[in-house]
Amino acid sequence: MQLGADGSLQLRRMNADGTGDLQFGLPFTTFDFPIFSRDGTQLAVSALDPALPIQRSQNVFSLSTTTGAVNELTFYGDLVSDGVIIYNFPNYKRSRPAWRRPTTGNRRS
Repeated sequence: MQLGADGSLQLRRMNADGTGDLQFGLPFTTFDFPIFSRDGTQLAVSALDPALPIQRSQNVFSLSTTTGAVNELTFYGDLVSDGVIIYNFPNYKRSRPAWRRPTTGNRRS
């Protein structure tokens, strides 16, 4: 990850010898915990859902490294109970051939 000229986060991949520099186009203003699938065809990140701009819960999204298609893997939303806001922050993912539900940590505010 690096900051671009416009201040946005950029994620890049390259070979060990420095060849094959590739920037991934992610549709998120910020993202965390990128991890590649074992075969390198998918990249999963935790990010705020662009379709839910007022939510604080993050979800896990996968990005195809060949087509650039983005899929939402989890569908967490903020919960409110007795004036307490509970939100999800999926900060740990395992790289498996078939993406499985990641473990998450709940945060209260």
